Amino acid sequence: MLQSTCDSANVALSCALEMLRAGMADTAVDPDGVELDINPVTGKPLSLPELRHVQNNAFGFGGNNAISIFRSVS
Repeated sequence: MLQSTCDSANVALSCALEMLRAGMADTAVDPDGVELDINPVTGKPLSLPELRHVQNNAFGFGGNNAISIFRSVS
């Protein structure tokens, strides 16, 4: 239970930092290995100056699912 709480706090902090930086951090996804029609952020962070909201989906075992939406106050 404590691990889950710490993970949630880390995600909340990460979402807040994404809004402060006005961008999205890059991922370790290989774009050539993705078969869906999506554009993963790789190589360097993506600048999003109009970023005002960040959504986090958390799916846990036993139906402990949650969605957090963070909004910038500025």
